[in-house]
Amino acid sequence: MSDDAPPTTLPPRTRDLARRGNGQTHPRPVSRTTPAPAPRPSAGRSQAPLYTAGALALSVLALCACLVGVFKVQTIQVVGAGLPAAAMADAAAVSGQNVFTVRSDLVIDRMASLPAVEVTRVETDFPDRVVIYARLREPAIAWQSAHGTLLIDRYGHVLGPATRSTLPLVSGPQPPDSDTITAVKYALRLLPAAPDGAVAGFSLDRSTGLSIHGRSGWQAVLGSGTAQNLVIRIANLQVVLNTVARNGQRLATADMRHGGAFYHVRGS
Repeated sequence: MSDDAPPTTLPPRTRDLARRGNGQTHPRPVSRTTPAPAPRPSAGRSQAPLYTAGALALSVLALCACLVGVFKVQTIQVVGAGLPAAAMADAAAVSGQNVFTVRSDLVIDRMASLPAVEVTRVETDFPDRVVIYARLREPAIAWQSAHGTLLIDRYGHVLGPATRSTLPLVSGPQPPDSDTITAVKYALRLLPAAPDGAVAGFSLDRSTGLSIHGRSGWQAVLGSGTAQNLVIRIANLQVVLNTVARNGQRLATADMRHGGAFYHVRGS
């Protein structure tokens, strides 16, 4: 080979290797980042619009059914012992009504025409039934009014006329309320155990309230108030009866509205 021949040119990679062999450093090649694939939409997310559309369709169908009156009440079921089912169905007045428009509060209000029936709840049963849960009211006392003797339950509801009754009798111009009925029941349990404590009856007056009449002729005015207040006065009346008996006397009258401090006696 001639000394005048041109120098041989090496390829770039060969030159890099040669330079590394001579201890020369070179910049590292720049790494290329591969872009991550775009996330695929999940199956649940893709089905969400379908669920929404389905719920909307069902809502529209239900609304249409209500509007056109498809689901009409065909059956009225009465749940409870000894109830007048036919009369209750008539009083409910929901036959032929759309089951979606039945209001339980209105049904209960209509049942007031049957005072002996206490409705506890009303339910609608799709597609065409209404269920009424009720029970018969139990009479607690008899009320002697200007129109005859009527049965009253423990809440003060007038149930109807009393033909024969062994219940406690309360006479007066207005029916007794629940507080008064509670007091009457308590008096009948407590007073007969006291001397001369047998009770003949009870009366109501607008000015003096509740009074108790003893079989021996005494009378005690209890007045008006809550059940608790009346019960306390009855307990005080028992104390008066015991005190009078220990003194060898008999009670004539007592005003228990003042703690039993005012009473009159008669000789034995």
